[in-house]
Amino acid sequence: MIGIAKPPKRVVRLTVTRELPLELSHVVWRDNEGKMRDEVWKDHFIKTLPRSAEAWVMLVGGQMKNLPGPRDIAEARLCIPIINAIPQAPTVIGGALLTKPFDSMRPYELKNVDDGWTTRIDITQDKPIYIELDVYRK
Repeated sequence: MIGIAKPPKRVVRLTVTRELPLELSHVVWRDNEGKMRDEVWKDHFIKTLPRSAEAWVMLVGGQMKNLPGPRDIAEARLCIPIINAIPQAPTVIGGALLTKPFDSMRPYELKNVDDGWTTRIDITQDKPIYIELDVYRK
């Protein structure tokens, strides 16, 4: 219903922040012709060139145990320890839920990963990758 009355005030609810650890499995890549390659790397940069089929994709996994229900989550953030990003480029990193599971250090078909693009970044192994959840207190 549309009207001229102001919307009700938003109820502020207290939250608690939880961290869910993730683990970098490996990086897979596709060449300039769009063909998936068999080589995989444990520690490698990720990038996609906007006008090229070439791409390096990082596969990250973890155990999502004891997750709260969707209505109990106020906010979620994917936290990635990035080093050596390109300051002149609009770095965009996309995260996508995979449609099929992957095996550690094995090739993976990129059609099961989001088709967004990103400029080159390096991921440090010194700090963990994790999901930060703000969960409503009960």
